[in-house]
Amino acid sequence: MRGRLSQILMHTLRELPANPFLVVYHVPIELTRAVVEWYAPGKASAPPALVADILRIPGVQGVQFFRHELWVRRARDAAWHTILPAVEAALRDRLGISEIREFQPDQRYVMVACAKLDVMKPWVFEGVDAAQTHPLANALFALDGVAEVLLTPGQVRVRTGAAFQWEGLQPDIQTVLEQFKSTDCSRPLMSSDPP
Repeated sequence: MRGRLSQILMHTLRELPANPFLVVYHVPIELTRAVVEWYAPGKASAPPALVADILRIPGVQGVQFFRHELWVRRARDAAWHTILPAVEAALRDRLGISEIREFQPDQRYVMVACAKLDVMKPWVFEGVDAAQTHPLANALFALDGVAEVLLTPGQVRVRTGAAFQWEGLQPDIQTVLEQFKSTDCSRPLMSSDPP
């Protein structure tokens, strides 16, 4: 599945959340295997090249990586209209992004019944490294586009990255669930329509 990315034009989605000091880019590549990586100007360790480029932009206060999301924070006295063009130039240059579109809120979750799931309380996985501790979460995070897995007694919820096409991921997610628990995980309780 990872080979698909090299055969398509890559786009990213720009989200302007309610927080006026934050912009989120949903990208179709894995930025980190950790739950989150945080970078700020003057931090001792050498950041990845993309982060270094963004941190050099006047007004940028910090950068966070999630698996398929890049968060950029601005200082209170900075304006997005001077920051966004430089951030997006860095995305095009460093990640090969061909197009940046506006994020449209969507339903990126699927919930599936799994009666024999061996968890006693909710267990959330938000990164590849964290998912290594559970075989089902690990198998789901092996799929490009999975951004979060929530295991609860009797249910599995999977959230995809916004830059991924739902119809391409849903069959793969279903296959992993069916392989994990045979027919116990094959009946969706609720699924979202493709974005």
